[in-house]
Amino acid sequence: MTDSLVRTLARTEGVWAGPTGVATLAVLMRLIAERALDPAQDLCVILSETGLETEAPPPARTAVAFDEASLRRLVTERLGGR
Repeated sequence: MTDSLVRTLARTEGVWAGPTGVATLAVLMRLIAERALDPAQDLCVILSETGLETEAPPPARTAVAFDEASLRRLVTERLGGR
């Protein structure tokens, strides 16, 4: 199922994610199918990896760690409070 989700996400959304990254999407689909979530809601899925394989060193930049309140504020700001 993971491989088909990787291909579907790439084809429909233009996002190339790896198998670990689409695991959250698989869970979301299952929760919607089980009616545990309302499909009419705005939902956010975080893809934790790309589908790119590389041995290149990671980019040199400072990481920013988010706590829950900071992440909520950022999402609210970007989505305009929808």
